[in-house]
Amino acid sequence: MKDIIREKLNSMDQLSQRKVLKNIIEEVFENLVDYQEEMNKSLEARVFDEIENKEKNYNIYTTLVKKDKIDLVNDFLFPIIDSDRKGLNKEEVIEKMHNREEITIQQVFFKLGYQEIENLKEENRIFSAIIIGDEREYNLSVELRYNQKYLNVEKKLYQIFLENSLSWRTINNPYIRKIFDIVVVDYDTDIEELTEIEDIEVNLEEFGDDVYLDYIPVWNIERIDKKADGFPMATADKVNYDHIIYLENMNLDNGYLVVPAEYTILSIKRTKEELVITSDESNSVSWEILKVVQERKFKNYNLEFELMSNAKKDSFMDKLFQQNFKVIKTVGEINRICNSFQRINHLVLEDIQISEEMTDDSFTYDCNHFIEDEIRRANSKRTMLLNFSSKREDYLKYDLLSFIVSEIQSYFPDYICKGVVV
Repeated sequence: MKDIIREKLNSMDQLSQRKVLKNIIEEVFENLVDYQEEMNKSLEARVFDEIENKEKNYNIYTTLVKKDKIDLVNDFLFPIIDSDRKGLNKEEVIEKMHNREEITIQQVFFKLGYQEIENLKEENRIFSAIIIGDEREYNLSVELRYNQKYLNVEKKLYQIFLENSLSWRTINNPYIRKIFDIVVVDYDTDIEELTEIEDIEVNLEEFGDDVYLDYIPVWNIERIDKKADGFPMATADKVNYDHIIYLENMNLDNGYLVVPAEYTILSIKRTKEELVITSDESNSVSWEILKVVQERKFKNYNLEFELMSNAKKDSFMDKLFQQNFKVIKTVGEINRICNSFQRINHLVLEDIQISEEMTDDSFTYDCNHFIEDEIRRANSKRTMLLNFSSKREDYLKYDLLSFIVSEIQSYFPDYICKGVVV
């Protein structure tokens, strides 16, 4: 507006009129323009703040930590499976070995790319191992078997999100897809003489430099038991009860999920300061809560493996999209989804190809394989091939690509989304 006024003044021929008008404008009109601009900025800020980013409380961070360092990060990162904290029960192992049972003695993380992991899953490789006893060594044959227990936990978490009426966001956790169990499949002839285990050594041959033993996957989800604050309050129907948990003492920035248990839960509502569980249970009981910790996410833990997350940048467009879901129609909108994540900035969408047939060119997998489409048949879907360029060249390259493609897949249920790096 000020530029327009300045241009009009400069176009006036008579200097005396220009001077008079300039004085009037400076004394009255420019102050009005300044006031209007301040009000516009205030309105813009208020609109931005009022469109709440509901996802930010449920950002999930993942990494891999050596078992003996868990206590150093346990105010933010926790084992995905709590029993991973425990060591090997040697007495139980010895008993099963005497019975020549198949038994898992260790789990191993392979620092390998997606295709190398796929090859290892198909090979069913047998390796040699040695148990060092109190008096002698015993030879074993072990097999690598793909570990899926962490994938099953992820599936259960998805179901808990649904129970809590929260939209699911793909979890960026490539580490749990590179873990194998070391299973004993054949024993030394004298294994019955084993009475004490001092150490177990496994020879994984050419994989030696890429092998990480005694590492466990962790994330920022803590399991806690919490009783409601005060007595359950009868609802309007006089049949059910509201169990209210105040979140002030548990940090309002965290996300909270109620795990369905033996009690019937009719609804779970999260307000800014409360968690309201509506149930037919009239007694004050303890609820299992998943606390998605956010307040310590920027603390420096000197992690050995990169901290992954599905956190998004705090942008106005993402907030608006959460409030009003819309159909994606352009490549630019897909690019906005790709660029919305905080820790992934190396992938650039170059091209999209639609095909009537399934492509074999892809090196991506579905991170949300547990989400079943009960309406559309897979054989009736076309393939959307997303061509990316990438600046990243390491063992996580295709895992991060799979994460992005899996998130895009949620916007395009009528297609089978695949990704390649060109």
